[in-house]
Amino acid sequence: RIQAFPSREFYDGRLRPASPAVAAQHVSDLPGVATDTLPDHLQERVAFIDPDGTAKQNTNPAEVKAVAETVAAYAAAGVARADIGVIAPFRAQAAAIRRAVPDVTIDTVDRFQGSAKEVIIVSFVATGDLDSPIFEDFRRVNVALTRAKKALVLVGDRDALATDERYARMVEWAR
Repeated sequence: RIQAFPSREFYDGRLRPASPAVAAQHVSDLPGVATDTLPDHLQERVAFIDPDGTAKQNTNPAEVKAVAETVAAYAAAGVARADIGVIAPFRAQAAAIRRAVPDVTIDTVDRFQGSAKEVIIVSFVATGDLDSPIFEDFRRVNVALTRAKKALVLVGDRDALATDERYARMVEWAR
């Protein structure tokens, strides 16, 4: 399920997991992780959180808080902080999240390319509409969505993302 949307949207259905075992991986497969302690919305391999915030100067404090709470939930369930990564489209948002969430890899989409983590949280920042250049480059979205091995959490304004057909499909997939 993690690869379903990127495969369909960016690879014409050709992106496939290495094996059925890889496709079935879940955060519960990590040693010492008790997923039954995770909130219901994080029980699935792909989740979407709409914190209903406001973006200002390429940051969204409500998303920062939602990301911090999500990291805390995974850590409380036993996921090592080193196994969690956070991706944001803007350096300002990455810096704000870094201040709120210690000991987790947090970076921009471009700097995260080539890396992967067991759990990836993507903060989209946008509210209102998608007028920023970061959202016009779907290659960056592809990178963000394909860094997760076992769980992917998307944090963003559902209404803003719905102003673009591809992002609207992404939100539906993640819900």
